[in-house]
Amino acid sequence: MAKKWVGVLEGADEVINRHISYGGYNFRHGKVGKVLSASPKGFSARSLLKELIDTVEGNLRTRKESAEIKLGVSKSNWREESPKEEHQKRKSERDLEHMIANIAGRNDQYWKWWNQMPIASGFLEHRSDRTRAIDLACRSKTDSSHYRLIELKVNRNAGSPMFAMVEIVVYALVYFVLRKNRGEEWLSENWINADIFAAQHIDLCVLAPEDYYDGYELLGWLERELSQALADACNESFGGDLTMTLTNYRLAGIPEWPTKASLDNEKTLQGLVNAWEKVYEG
Repeated sequence: MAKKWVGVLEGADEVINRHISYGGYNFRHGKVGKVLSASPKGFSARSLLKELIDTVEGNLRTRKESAEIKLGVSKSNWREESPKEEHQKRKSERDLEHMIANIAGRNDQYWKWWNQMPIASGFLEHRSDRTRAIDLACRSKTDSSHYRLIELKVNRNAGSPMFAMVEIVVYALVYFVLRKNRGEEWLSENWINADIFAAQHIDLCVLAPEDYYDGYELLGWLERELSQALADACNESFGGDLTMTLTNYRLAGIPEWPTKASLDNEKTLQGLVNAWEKVYEG
């Protein structure tokens, strides 16, 4: 039987499913986000985040105590540059991310962009969490302590809006745990001294074309409650040194992703960078 690699988010799905589910369907199922148009009875985003934080911390502590788990080595975690592999080796969605990051990097006067930022590669074992990465990331050119971490969705084949929100928040909680436990030997010195670990504000964003949100117009409650829970957690652990917020964005005027041929046009790509519009207000 193939070896099951231990991951930093081991058990996280089970935690989320205890808090968010409907009619036997878990949070990953698109139906759940459509049916739950308001906060479920007894739901507490604060309790959800606390359990997830405890789960990530527990996984990391277990790794330290287990002689069978070897700490892997990766110099790519939390890097602020795009991967350098050849164009033909990237998957289609990552190819799109790379194109957006490149165009934005050349033309955006406000943000530095990059894509596929690994968050936990090799933390627990050398082959664990290799695919866990932030799709797109930005750093403000006018405020170096301000970051954006972006979950890019081309369509719902890669997950519904509910799944996307939870996914970017869970990834952010890995960052949260590492920063909260800076005294632990969970990061090599060059990782924990990375600029992002001195961030004062991090925007967690879901970015998708307009049609991605069809049928999910009443899911704003989840965005609001997760944002408030993030604010509470950051205040308790970091005081005023860190804030994190969650926002869903649609690409205004772009009902679906343009064809590959049109994405070769720099003007079209620049429009994808600039045409952000909030999905949920208030």
